[in-house]
Amino acid sequence: MNRGVSNTTKYNRFRIVRAVWNKALVEGLVSYGRYPFNDFDLSKYKCSTKQKGLTQKDIKLVINYPYTTHDTKLTRLAIQVFAFSYLCGGLPFATICRLRTEHIIGHELVFHTWDKYRLVQMKLPLAAKKIIAQFHGLGSGYLFPILSDDLHHSEMDRK
Repeated sequence: MNRGVSNTTKYNRFRIVRAVWNKALVEGLVSYGRYPFNDFDLSKYKCSTKQKGLTQKDIKLVINYPYTTHDTKLTRLAIQVFAFSYLCGGLPFATICRLRTEHIIGHELVFHTWDKYRLVQMKLPLAAKKIIAQFHGLGSGYLFPILSDDLHHSEMDRK
């Protein structure tokens, strides 16, 4: 298993194989006598990797950014869109751009994804509703004033 993959990758793959084998044991498909992980030390592949994402503290700093009179509308919009994405479980920017007022049904956000056309239905947190309220009426039907029906006529324009 030395094809240029990291130890973290090896560790994760061995864990998957072990989980499948354990499930097969429980279902009686294999015998415990043939269990390959008795003498195999999986921990030698475990290593910690450097965190690449923002910490919760960093995210709170962005969301609670103290606006000044020097901040542009674009700066405020960018921070609010980031906060909305975070509050809604990491919605992609392209999805947020396409969200329209009709996607809010009661206290939920309901839409089909644009790539695989899966139905997404999620409860809107109160903080996300407050962000939407700040932009109500500014985006010509869109939740955020990023796309405009005046400028983006076709689906290709919206990509």
